[in-house]
Amino acid sequence: MCEQVFKKDVPVNVLFDLLEKICLKTEKYYFLDQNAFKKLLFHDLYVGFREELRPHYHVSKRFYIDRELTYRMFANVVRQLARTSNVRFDSEIKYHQSKYHVDYMVYHNGETTEQEVSAHREVAARKEALHKAQAEAKAALEAQAATIRAASDALEALVTCDSSTL
Repeated sequence: MCEQVFKKDVPVNVLFDLLEKICLKTEKYYFLDQNAFKKLLFHDLYVGFREELRPHYHVSKRFYIDRELTYRMFANVVRQLARTSNVRFDSEIKYHQSKYHVDYMVYHNGETTEQEVSAHREVAARKEALHKAQAEAKAALEAQAATIRAASDALEALVTCDSSTL
């Protein structure tokens, strides 16, 4: 995707400098939400950011930064920059007052990223093993139930046979 949108690499500090000014910064990530977007608009920081990005975009893709700015459009630009710079980000969908809002966590601490990725992989592997064990247990229970039904049917047939001979 990077080569399709950007004609040359964008320095990662361009993104982090902007996020530093508008986002809530935690120990691990910048929290990008509607409030950060409103801060961007209030302080009129997007114009300078856009001009800094303009030479990096292909001419045919500049509509991403030139179109009328909304939170979704701005978040799209941030995601493009994060992907091209190999910066990890996560999104979280929230439902509030009958509306959906997508908040983003753009990670600025590279050391924790690898640890978190391996932790997520370990959790996924454990979940997969648990699902496999549950499926095997379910199959074993179904086999036992089938055996019990067959034995019950055989016993019932024996009882009906014995009662008919009396």
